[in-house]
Amino acid sequence: MPGKKFGIRFRTTRSTDQIEDWLDKNCTARWNITLAGMLEDSAGNFIKQLIVYFDANRDREKFSRHFFAH
Repeated sequence: MPGKKFGIRFRTTRSTDQIEDWLDKNCTARWNITLAGMLEDSAGNFIKQLIVYFDANRDREKFSRHFFAH
């Protein structure tokens, strides 16, 4: 991954396909998802720990607003 990257690390139960679909539709520059680990909660649900790297900070900010702002 050459050049400057902007990353977000987070945990989710969402489908990675769902996140990738959103990224494809909403990002203006390149991005990359890395699986950093898996956790299992006390109820037996699997939680993915993901890192999303963005080539453009504006895409990172847009992603943060969509997935983390409530």
